[in-house]
Amino acid sequence: MSEKQATALDRCPPQPPIHERPILDKQQAAQLEAIFKILSNATRLRILHALVRQPELSVGALAEAIGMKPQAVSNQLRRLVDRGILAARRDGNHIRYRVVDPCTVGLLEQGFCLAVCVDTCERCGATAAAEPDRRRRDRRRRDPRCQCGGRLMSTLVYMKLLEQSPERYDRGMRMLTLGHIDRLKREIAARWVEPGDEVLDIGCGTGALAALLLDRGGRVTGIDVSDAMLAVARRTAPVAEFLHMTATEIDTLGSERFDRVVATLSLSELSADELRHVLRASAQLLRPGGAFIIADEVSPRRWWQRALGIIVRWPLAALTFVLTRSTTRALLGIERGLMDAGFQVQYEERCLLGTLALLVARKEAAS
Repeated sequence: MSEKQATALDRCPPQPPIHERPILDKQQAAQLEAIFKILSNATRLRILHALVRQPELSVGALAEAIGMKPQAVSNQLRRLVDRGILAARRDGNHIRYRVVDPCTVGLLEQGFCLAVCVDTCERCGATAAAEPDRRRRDRRRRDPRCQCGGRLMSTLVYMKLLEQSPERYDRGMRMLTLGHIDRLKREIAARWVEPGDEVLDIGCGTGALAALLLDRGGRVTGIDVSDAMLAVARRTAPVAEFLHMTATEIDTLGSERFDRVVATLSLSELSADELRHVLRASAQLLRPGGAFIIADEVSPRRWWQRALGIIVRWPLAALTFVLTRSTTRALLGIERGLMDAGFQVQYEERCLLGTLALLVARKEAAS
């Protein structure tokens, strides 16, 4: 860390050690969650690192530094500016950005430290497996690449749960839905998308649906948070455009840009607040008369279907998770959520004892 950056960090208000502070209250925890959420994006982290290395850069210079299109960089810069992490100033015809939240530099430094610690511990783990815990911790502390004092905590476990091969994910979702998700994807492409439609695929995964939409004549933009998934998707559907972003960031893509927004087994990964945001943002993205098409897990309407669903689904879900580290949960009240966001449900199809649904919702025309 440079002397200038260290000085910036010194401006953070002094605080007692974290083990001496009271337990976070709900408001503090929510604020901390928001901070980590804004930083849980590979593009934004690379932007921050570029601005740490060179304190002030334009959009074009940042795009060149991280190897991305200026528009994609600009979308992420706006999020960082809105959060107060970055500030912008006009310099002639250029807008230049800089880090103004001094604590962010330290957080990024600690993130690097954790990443190195995990990498170091993974590589030494095989030879150290037979060592007593205390000896392993001591050896990790002595490793100069691990500056966290060997505090692996639950980071390694957490990362391992997230590290899943795209092929394993597809296999898991196919297993979880007994193959119905593949049939629904084919139906979406054949029945609900017209040639020439601009389509946004939320949680595009390995690009299987994107390829079907391209064959139908659609123009596809896919988004996903997994670099591994996107790498496979670009090979599966090379004509489509793929972006690394979360579902909650689609509001940065503009207004009335798409004819269709599709989401297959991706909305069920969101919290209730995130789902409401994505539904409203999708309405904003759709042109008048556009459709939001969802294939996802839902709660059955009939009691006996719910009972049978539990009996059938939970052993299958457990097996799927063991084999793939992937699963989903049912969407609750999705129809009401769509109506609140300005949609009218036009079509609904259910299968798997009413636990898997295909919903087509039209954007209401402006009055």
